[in-house]
Amino acid sequence: MKMSNSQSETELFEAYCQGQQEALGVLYLRLEKVLLLHSYRICEDREMAHDCVAELFEYLLQQSSQERNKFIASNSLVNVQGWFYTLIKNRTLDAMRHKAMRKRSYFEFGRWLLGGNGHNEISTGDYDKEKLLALLSAREKEAFELYADGHQYQQIADRLDISSDTVKTLIRRGKEKLRRLKNLI
Repeated sequence: MKMSNSQSETELFEAYCQGQQEALGVLYLRLEKVLLLHSYRICEDREMAHDCVAELFEYLLQQSSQERNKFIASNSLVNVQGWFYTLIKNRTLDAMRHKAMRKRSYFEFGRWLLGGNGHNEISTGDYDKEKLLALLSAREKEAFELYADGHQYQQIADRLDISSDTVKTLIRRGKEKLRRLKNLI
């Protein structure tokens, strides 16, 4: 069945749930800008908003027909746009939490390396990010900083023009190097 822009969002969503992927494409074209604005209003980060919208539609494309039918059965969708708003809001909040957790994990690791155990409160004077990062090679430092900013391995790989396996290796070696240096101090 040919999808048209004149179909309602509910009809398009039902067609998607019945296995017609092109219906999701029409919904994407119709809702993308509104969802981008909604996501951006929450996170105030243009790149994160774009990523969240793209990830949402990638997720929906990968759903099996059984999972799609659960959407209709569990939600009895009356307002498809409202349902998408809820999905993008949740995805954006998850992305923000994930980014915050990665930063906190990175800084706790730095505190541990410089003498704290991550459980005791350490004054900010005890922790010098530049001192910690100066112990790494330029590539390790760059990979660490991007990782701490919440970037995925593949995003770091694209930015540094290396493979994601190399990114993982750089981060792992950097951690090992910092642990060894901490033991020598």
